[in-house]
Amino acid sequence: MLGSGLDPRIGFFHVDNGRRDSLVYDLMEPYRALVIDRFVLRVLNYGTLTPKHFLVASDGCLLTDECRSIWCTAYETFIEKPTKICGARSPRSMICEDIGAFARKIFSTSCHEIA
Repeated sequence: MLGSGLDPRIGFFHVDNGRRDSLVYDLMEPYRALVIDRFVLRVLNYGTLTPKHFLVASDGCLLTDECRSIWCTAYETFIEKPTKICGARSPRSMICEDIGAFARKIFSTSCHEIA
């Protein structure tokens, strides 16, 4: 995102409270169901993770070290694999291209074009 010239702290929909990168949350919304939910369901449906990969503690459910390793490896494999749903691109490529296009549009639009 920074490579596109966008400031991740300035969002359009999420409030900038000084503690988070609001634009990141704005830009991830369109990809939540298409990429992240699809990945999570795939990991669960294929049995990649099982109950033994989690620890139940008083402050919630935690991932074991093994689980974090499995999760990260599975995520990187998923996010880099070209898929039809992303127009034969990888989800990572699609997201990067979309953010680049968004940034180019923001920086090429004058105030008169917005009104």
